[in-house]
Amino acid sequence: MLTNYQLSEIELAAIRTQQGGRIATYNATSSGTSTELRWQPYVHGNIALWNGKTWTIITPDYIPAYNTSLDTTGQALAADTNYDVYVKYQTSTSGSLELVKWAGDNSRGYSGPNRTDGGVFVYDNSATGKTMRYVGAVRVIQVLSTKYFIDGRYQRFVVNWDHLITSAVNASNSGGSTWVINTSGSSPIEVAVGNIRGEFLCLDNMCYLGGTKLGNLNTENVANWRWAGTFINTVLATSGPKHGWSQDGASSGNRGHEPGTIGTAYTRLGLNYLSIGGGNTVSMTFDPGTSPEIRTAGSLLIYT
Repeated sequence: MLTNYQLSEIELAAIRTQQGGRIATYNATSSGTSTELRWQPYVHGNIALWNGKTWTIITPDYIPAYNTSLDTTGQALAADTNYDVYVKYQTSTSGSLELVKWAGDNSRGYSGPNRTDGGVFVYDNSATGKTMRYVGAVRVIQVLSTKYFIDGRYQRFVVNWDHLITSAVNASNSGGSTWVINTSGSSPIEVAVGNIRGEFLCLDNMCYLGGTKLGNLNTENVANWRWAGTFINTVLATSGPKHGWSQDGASSGNRGHEPGTIGTAYTRLGLNYLSIGGGNTVSMTFDPGTSPEIRTAGSLLIYT
């Protein structure tokens, strides 16, 4: 028979595991930008927080940031900077989002988040730190003079610790200008005119599935084609033999063949970026197409 202490521990464990929400942008634009970040119910509306004495459950409609323009130390949010996101206990019915600044793109620079003896990740195990439950991370961007959170197809900068979902991050070329792979070379294209590289945050070193399509060869040179690939942080991540060739019915030349590949990609903690490229034995030129018919593109499925 279980003792009263054991029963109370089981009850407490059932309470502290309660975290049914996700962090997300609120009232985002079509490109995914928003000035407001919220915790909101996803699986359910409960979240357990340490109130200084014990774990207690609050059930808010949503949890806003304590201040949408300041981090937990009272400093203004910085552009192009990562922040860990915690839900902090405020009252028996409310909490607030607290943002803790990273030291760099791929380094937190502080000891948190820390696991409690009950397995919950918090800022630290001090009296105050334990009241801050870890829920994810964001990266702040700036457009003109305004700071934004963003979760869009080219920038996935809101990532959750709990209840992960699959999202796609993309890289493409919609500038309408051609792209040349030099003889016997390989080239990622994130630096060319009109190219958009994908950027995203990861909270662990993980393996993801990605694919690439290079659109509309102006000169076919099929015999010399070697591979298309996705680059993660300038390192070739997905590569393979030519496949997926298709003819689009162009009226002249050999245009319309589209080499592509699919494979796995390994990421790093913090900021990562996605670009696309290819390799060959002779010079080859691509027509990327113009929006909305983007012919040169890459995509990576990630967890956010």
